[in-house]
Amino acid sequence: MPVGNEDERREHRVHAQVQPRHQVPVEDHEGEAHHGDTEDGREQRPREPGSDPEARFALVQPVEVVDDQLDRRRDGEADEVAGQRVGVPLEAESEADEADDDHEQVERDRIEDREESEAVCPHEAERTLCPRNRAFDRRWERHRVALFAPRDLGGRWSHLAHRGRPSVTLRPRPAGPLVLGRAEPTSQPCPASSQLPLSIVSPSAEALDVTAADACDEPRRPDVEPIATDMAMETAMDTTMRRRWLVLFLALFPLAAVWAVTNPMLASPDETVHIARAQSIAAGDFTSPFTTDGLPIDSIECFRFLPEVSAACQDLSWGADGTERVASTDGYPPLYHSLAAIPALFVSGLTGAYLMRLWMAAIVMALVAWAGVLVTRPGLGPWPLTGFALAMTPMALFSISTVNPSGLAVASAMLFVTGVVSLCALPHRGREVTGALVAGAVGLALTRRDGLLWLAILAVVLAPVAWTPVLASARRISRRAIAITASSAVLLAVVAAIWARPTVSRFFRNWQDGEGTSWWEAARYIRTYLLQAVGVFGWLDSPIGEEAFLIAMILAGFVALLGLVATHRRLALSTGLAIVALLVTPVAFGMVRFPYLQGRYLLPIWVGATVIAGASASFGDTGAGFNRRAARLVLGGWAVVHLVGGIQNLRRYAVGRSGSWNFLTGADWHPDTMPNSVAVIAYVVAVAIAVGGFTVLLRGVDPSNGESTEPNADRRFR
Repeated sequence: MPVGNEDERREHRVHAQVQPRHQVPVEDHEGEAHHGDTEDGREQRPREPGSDPEARFALVQPVEVVDDQLDRRRDGEADEVAGQRVGVPLEAESEADEADDDHEQVERDRIEDREESEAVCPHEAERTLCPRNRAFDRRWERHRVALFAPRDLGGRWSHLAHRGRPSVTLRPRPAGPLVLGRAEPTSQPCPASSQLPLSIVSPSAEALDVTAADACDEPRRPDVEPIATDMAMETAMDTTMRRRWLVLFLALFPLAAVWAVTNPMLASPDETVHIARAQSIAAGDFTSPFTTDGLPIDSIECFRFLPEVSAACQDLSWGADGTERVASTDGYPPLYHSLAAIPALFVSGLTGAYLMRLWMAAIVMALVAWAGVLVTRPGLGPWPLTGFALAMTPMALFSISTVNPSGLAVASAMLFVTGVVSLCALPHRGREVTGALVAGAVGLALTRRDGLLWLAILAVVLAPVAWTPVLASARRISRRAIAITASSAVLLAVVAAIWARPTVSRFFRNWQDGEGTSWWEAARYIRTYLLQAVGVFGWLDSPIGEEAFLIAMILAGFVALLGLVATHRRLALSTGLAIVALLVTPVAFGMVRFPYLQGRYLLPIWVGATVIAGASASFGDTGAGFNRRAARLVLGGWAVVHLVGGIQNLRRYAVGRSGSWNFLTGADWHPDTMPNSVAVIAYVVAVAIAVGGFTVLLRGVDPSNGESTEPNADRRFR
């Protein structure tokens, strides 16, 4: 086959370079087809007479391009060009031919190759993240797919380019096989491309990472390690979870313990009857009248509802063991009082009462720390943790530190809300999330007589977040699992309804008897209920103060505003529903029965509003620097609110609500366990410990600070 010009000869050489064996038509100068090999002496088949001349093909080694028209090294130039061997590129080869060669090389080796260019970051100091692989849960995700898509996704996927974190760079998918891999952010310097190992998918394949782990626009090849076993993964996850849980518990429990030992005994709403029922359960008696160890229930009458009277008048002399007391708490579900009864099995008297406070504070704070673990995973940003901190109002802390079911209701609401948000709006699934969701629902429904109502309200508030994921999960799981889940939910509702039935019946009678008020009159008390939810201690006679309340509402309103204007529409909608529920519920109660409601009853809804707002705020248009500084400012202000609340409560019982602030020495009353000066120092130290713990956790959740220790920690809310 004659070669017409030098371009055609170059094309033959490129074709010979790419394929190890080629089918090359060979014709002699007379037009006869030869099906020969490159070996000498190979017999040629003659062309059959009568058939049209056609090019026959034979497999030849790509040693040289055969061209019988050229003089074999007799006239120099043409022979030299046509006879170049495979593997020696032409000096005059064009850029297009080089690109073709590269593409063919990629296709032959079955890898996705790309040019590793040096990305230019707007802020070189922020280039601290580089891809890193970690062990991950094989039950939920095997690999991360190296996604390739247009940059502007818009719509429901617009949150992938989240402000405040390294932006996601999505590039059009090149030709070739799709390579799977995964990467995690780390604070280590990015290694050179030559030091990056091969992918787990193929010994010769390097995965292309396009996640948000890199601070620059250019994606990098991830450092992909082998997949860990289930046992190794669970061990690593459990260790990380325990570490964060311990930090949260040690940050919060000292503050609750200081409240428990400095607040006067029985100086909490209905604490007398709650302790009486717990002691009666410890003695094996579950019905009223309750058998106590001589608890001095009447000792609070001298200062209860009298804010100007100190607690010095209280006589805490214990009576005879076995004294019976009539109380209305037999209508409560027995969950809380059964837990509180455990210390009464071993210790009685005033020491036993303080031990019961500390015991329940430890249990509740352990549950609160469990809920906090779900919003303190690396890479989530500061706002989920900030919303979680705002859920812990001084009034919530006061309820936790005394023998009162409202404290356990707060912890249960935290578990339920964080469980739903983590399961439906966060890339976080596992036993700890499912367990938190179940424990929160059971605890909230079986702690108070009105617990089922708060659980139903939170379910409605969280419906925009949970509806779509729940339907998707229902299509994936078996009918048997759906039946078990539905049956369990119905059983829980029935049990809770049995305990709530007397209260519900009484409310209907109140409504029929006209014991409610107008909606306008009930709406006038919304501010009072919010003040009580933030901090009105004692028997509703020790308010936190107008200044501290104003600071608390500004901080909570700021986070709520960020959650409302965020780009995650479902979380923003849930935030709005929670705020509406927080404002409408007091009005609805007032129209049925007035006065009845207390601000601490609304704490489960407050928890839902702050936690969801914090999660939603992570999708705002604010930058990472603003988020970091603003979150620290909010947490610092919240610490001041807690410190003022504790000292204000101590002052009220030492010298009265309007007494002098110089109550450290010479006051009429001081706690049974320490002087007032030591109590103030204890408050300061406890708040400082809490601030330190949350500061450590803030560094861990900051995507630009710290090292990821979990799979998919660089992923945001969906």
